[in-house]
Parts: sequence; structure tokens; C-alpha cells
Amino acid sequence: MSEPEAGAILSSASGPTGVLYVTATGGYGGPVASLVTVLSRLGGVHRVVCAPRAPRAEYWDRLASVSDELVPITRPRGTGIATAQRQVLATARRHRSSIEVIHANSLTELVVSLPAAVALDLPIVVWVHNWEVPAVTRLARPLVRSRRDRIRFAGVSTFTRDLVVEAGLTTAERFEIIPNPIDPAVVGDRVPGEHDRVRIGFLGRSERRKGFDLLPACIELLRDAPVRWEVFSTPFVDERAAWRRVLATPSELVSVSPLVADVSQAYARCDLVFVPSRMESFCRVAAEALLNGLPVVASDLPPLREVLAEGTAGVLFPAGDADAAAGALRALVADPRRRDALGRAGRERAEAFLPGAVSASLARLYLDATDRATSPVTQPGR
Repeated sequence: MSEPEAGAILSSASGPTGVLYVTATGGYGGPVASLVTVLSRLGGVHRVVCAPRAPRAEYWDRLASVSDELVPITRPRGTGIATAQRQVLATARRHRSSIEVIHANSLTELVVSLPAAVALDLPIVVWVHNWEVPAVTRLARPLVRSRRDRIRFAGVSTFTRDLVVEAGLTTAERFEIIPNPIDPAVVGDRVPGEHDRVRIGFLGRSERRKGFDLLPACIELLRDAPVRWEVFSTPFVDERAAWRRVLATPSELVSVSPLVADVSQAYARCDLVFVPSRMESFCRVAAEALLNGLPVVASDLPPLREVLAEGTAGVLFPAGDADAAAGALRALVADPRRRDALGRAGRERAEAFLPGAVSASLARLYLDATDRATSPVTQPGR
């Protein structure tokens, strides 16, 4: 997998001189991890980032390391949205001589960015990672429509495109698919090892949306199989019952660890990855597993089907069906040749998520947005 060096994608000659990035997430979930990867690929461009301060310093430091200026803003929830809007507007005004386009890192960020875009007549590129349309974005739909020539939408999957189109925010023709970037230097490139048990990994938040509640049943159904579970997660208050069952399993069958910032350490301990999600817009875990040559057993959701190339790079089962999930896992555990074949197919599929191509696509969209931002704006009715 060949990649251009960091900082080699954009330059002031091929794109805007400055971009204002707005993200609403204070943690290091998929949208922020993707933003950090893109920012690391920009060269010769002034990168100003507005973000809520991360609860863990290492995540905030990662954003700071790839920004020319990192501005803390209020987390835009409830009444915090108005405060965040004012903070982003103030930041845009301070950098008005260099900022040519605003990058809103999802749909809430679009709303947070709108006052700055209107006041300074700046185009917005929205990179949609959402699995649902926030209520605040639906309320802002008239203003979004009135600035349709100043707003360009991209999203990490066809699912996000359909979501935004059905919400009436844009048309399919004006929406571009730009997947999350998966950086081999960060995610790792696993070297296969030999073990007496096949190690099944679960990585991510222990939420029902992520299908964590299926984990205890699958562990029990595979209790007689030669497997060891590697669970990288943190207890979540709404899944107490599931956690009790997981933690009650003998330690020789289940290992529980916090999800580490260096996820390459987690993938190095896995032979295959289990993704039982009920809701996803893309699924970084699945894509990261592919890059590491790990076969994936995942819920049959449209975004996961897309990441896994319609099942050619993984095995799909009906979402929410623990029996089907356990059956798919058992079959794969018993078939090392199929695991190897899926691992090779996964590495090939992961080429589509390399940061160079993703960052170049966003750079082109920035340039297109600034080129098109010439027609007069129709102000919304008062």
C-alpha cells in the first residue's frame, strides 16, 4: 500500500489558502479520527480547527499536532449550539484574510458553521458521518436550502447520501461519496501469528447501537469452540446486564481491555473481528480490520455491506440475530483457508480507504466550493 507523504496533498497553488474546520465531537470517534488523518495530509494551507476540548488530553493533543491553530469551543448540544456558533463566527472573523472555505465535519457542525458562512459569505463543505439527521439540522433546512450554491455535501457512504437527500438538504447529484480514511501508519499492518485458539475481537463502545448486547449470547454459543474473545471497550451504563455476563466468563475465554488510543495494539491481538452493529454510517472498525488483513463478521447493514464489498471481504449476518452471528463465527473459526482468503480480499478492499485518495477528494471539493461561490445568495425570508 503506497501512500504520499504526510502534508503532500494540498498546497496553496492547488487549493484554498486557508480552511476553517469545525467539529462537534470532543472524543476520538470516527469523525475526529478521520479529520486528524486528513489534516495530516494538508500542506501549504492554513488549518484552523474549532473543537470541544477532549476529555482525554492525548486526543486533544492529536488535533493540535495537525492544526495551525486549535480553538476550543462549547460542545454544541442544546443551548450550547448558540454559544458554539458565536465562537466559530469570532474565529472566522479573526482569520478572515486567509480562510476561504469552512469544513463542517458533520451535520450538527453545518448548523454551527452557518452564521460564520453567512456573515463572511464563505462556502461550506459538509462531510457527513451521521447515522441520523439531528433535529437542529432539520430546523435549519430553510437556511441550508437558501445557500445551496455555497454548500457542498459529501458523505462517507451511500447511506449518508440517502439520509441527507431524504431530509431535503440537497440532491443526489450534488452529493459526493468520500469514505473515512484509514491510515496504515496509525492503524497498523498486522503480522499474522500462530495461536492455539482463534482470537475474536470486539472493538468499540458498548452500546446497543453497536450490538454489544449480542456479545454475551455469542460468547456462550461458542463456548465449546477453540476461540478466545478480545474485548476492547468500556462499561456503558445502559448495558449493565450484558457487561455482567461478559465479565462472568472465565478469563481464559474472554479478555477485557479499554479501547486504547493506539488501535494497532488491539488489532495485533485479533485473528478476526466481530462487528454486530445495529446502526452505522460507515464503520471504521471494519475498515481498519480489512487493512490489517483480518476477516470481519458483521451485521448486514447497507454501510457495512459497502465497506465489505457486498460480503466479498467479510461475512454478513442479519442484524440483531445472535444465533446467525454465532453460526457465521463458528464456520469461519473452523475454516482457516477461508479466513486467509478473506484477509487477502480485505487488504485489497482497504486500498479504497487510504488517506491520500480521500484527502485529495476533499481538497478537490474545497477548490470546487470556492470556485462556485460566486453567484449571489438569496437570503431567507424573515
